[in-house]
Amino acid sequence: MVFQKLSIFVFVSFLYVLLFSGADCRSENKFPVDKMSAKQASEWKAREKGLRDDYAVCLEHCGGKKDCEAACQRALDARLTAAYSGIAAGSSLKTPPEDLSSHPSCPFCGMDRKKFSYSRVLIVFEDGTESGTCSIHCAAIELALNIDKTPKAIWVGDFDTKQLIDAEKAYWVIGGEKPGVMTKRAKWAFESREKAEAFIKSYGGKLSVMDEAFKAAFEDMYGDTRMIIERRKMKRMQQQKSGN
Repeated sequence: MVFQKLSIFVFVSFLYVLLFSGADCRSENKFPVDKMSAKQASEWKAREKGLRDDYAVCLEHCGGKKDCEAACQRALDARLTAAYSGIAAGSSLKTPPEDLSSHPSCPFCGMDRKKFSYSRVLIVFEDGTESGTCSIHCAAIELALNIDKTPKAIWVGDFDTKQLIDAEKAYWVIGGEKPGVMTKRAKWAFESREKAEAFIKSYGGKLSVMDEAFKAAFEDMYGDTRMIIERRKMKRMQQQKSGN
């Protein structure tokens, strides 16, 4: 299943953990598997085990602090719910929808997505809604603002071909000398490992995966936002100056 790991919401859940309720998700009755296929049930069992293992690690880092343990529990609840709903939904998109005409500009920065087709991102949510952004920077904002919505699929523009590819299956390159889109630390996606490694030889950077690319986008958010604000401020000043 596309995006079966729901790995982005793993990170977002921890990032915004205090927003979630403390409902007890430990009861097996809350996540029934009787209506799932054997494949889905097996996938859920493995996913649940992984999340509970992460929860155990989280508790270890708390050192017995009750408020920290409560935060770990809320994060676990949110992650279990997101993972279960995604697996139970079953179907996924195998081919990317047409996105440039339906989402011509980024909803956050207003940039032309066709011009930045090599870095654009398309998120399709389980409720049928979509969001097309210019970059992983703005896609991270979209996810942070919609933490109650589960992605059904995430597509990203291939750096070379500019065609949408599965973001989770893509070979990502983080960093390097080539300037990124809306970010100081670039995050590029490639359909093939060979293309990604060739890029690294030319521009540097580190071969990575989608999880790490989105994590880097969240880590860079403050610095990148300040950079963007300053750039736009300078642009307005130049426009005002040239207009006088």
